[in-house]
Amino acid sequence: MKYLLIATLLFCLPFISAAQKNNLFADIGTSSFPISHPAFSITGNHRLTKNFGIGLGAQAYYAASTQPFNYPYPTKDIFKPAIYADFRAYFHLRKKGLIFLLADVGIAIYKDDGIPGILSAHNNGFYVGYGLGYSYAITPRGIGPYVCLKIASDGYAVQQYNPYTGEPNKLFEFEGVGIFALGFKF
Repeated sequence: MKYLLIATLLFCLPFISAAQKNNLFADIGTSSFPISHPAFSITGNHRLTKNFGIGLGAQAYYAASTQPFNYPYPTKDIFKPAIYADFRAYFHLRKKGLIFLLADVGIAIYKDDGIPGILSAHNNGFYVGYGLGYSYAITPRGIGPYVCLKIASDGYAVQQYNPYTGEPNKLFEFEGVGIFALGFKF
């Protein structure tokens, strides 16, 4: 997966960062505090105005699988890649700093096997991410490192079996994980 990220970055870099209005954000970080799991994202963003931009991106992270309340067995971690539309608000500081707010909406692409007899399996999910970041410009064009704190969440429908009535219940679950990322803005 890291080779796919590197290849995408090298292929897209000349196209995305060709104009002043286009930016490429690439980062790597950690998710699932306090247990550290890798997370990464790459986002191309086009500024519509000085303070607002839209774009497309891909992200992948690890998160715990669904478990019912008081489930006695440990959960497994699931790799959750996502493709999303990106919306960013930019706030320019006096010198070379840039604060940005991000909101992502898309689809998470993965398979969860569920828990046999208790929780049904499901595929994919509705991805929502939001966060806050700070970028420091090294060059006059704004290229430089950034730090970002994000919350990536995943919504999906599952069928849970009620142990008291024996009837299945359809639930809409929403799970989120915090991600601390360090990256580079091109």
